[in-house]
Amino acid sequence: MRFIEVVLLEPEKNVVALADAYFFPPFQPSLLPRTKGGPVILGKLPPRRARLVVYNKRSNETSIWIVELSEVHAATRGGHHRGKVISSEVVLVVQPSMDAMEYAECEAAVKSHPPFIEAMRKRGVEDMDLVMVDAWYA
Repeated sequence: MRFIEVVLLEPEKNVVALADAYFFPPFQPSLLPRTKGGPVILGKLPPRRARLVVYNKRSNETSIWIVELSEVHAATRGGHHRGKVISSEVVLVVQPSMDAMEYAECEAAVKSHPPFIEAMRKRGVEDMDLVMVDAWYA
């Protein structure tokens, strides 16, 4: 499995502001929204989530995962639990972007290809360590 992309899924701004008012010092009750029964009090911070593009090289499948990075509880003020996968969906007939490993594999394949080595020798380059192959997937 290769993790091609990881992007944080930020909560809505008003949720972040509410969490800031309640969880982080100094406590600012004046910033909490009010209802008929009093201020709205969060039981825990909003979940920290991320969207991942995952490539399974063996099966040649690309999938999109939504993961919860951690769940921090107000009662423990800083305690946390392990993250978990919220959803995963295979996306058919797509190829994700190349990652750093694939760039390195591409360079190694080109630099070990006999016709390429011969073409470089014709140009006076004998040492393949002096050659840089810049793979562009566009």
